[in-house]
Amino acid sequence: MLVVLEAEKQASKRQLELERIARGKASKEAIITFATTYAGLAELLQDTQDPPEALVDLLNRLREQPGLMLSDVTDEEIALLREFRMDAHITLKRKGS
Repeated sequence: MLVVLEAEKQASKRQLELERIARGKASKEAIITFATTYAGLAELLQDTQDPPEALVDLLNRLREQPGLMLSDVTDEEIALLREFRMDAHITLKRKGS
């Protein structure tokens, strides 16, 4: 799990670098840096696995049904969100508040 976290950090850092370069002028150095960073990011992503189908299904359900109630989500699905660190992207809102 630590290897995955480190790879995610590196991927995020490289993505930010690509975005920074994209906003700048296209000098030869910027293009070389972009290509090198892109290649490194592609290499990191090559080793990642696709998310489990159950997680994809749950995320689709959450997107398609914005008013989904917590009682409609199983404990196993919540654990899956936490396992893949998607819980930080989910917001709960109490009815009537």
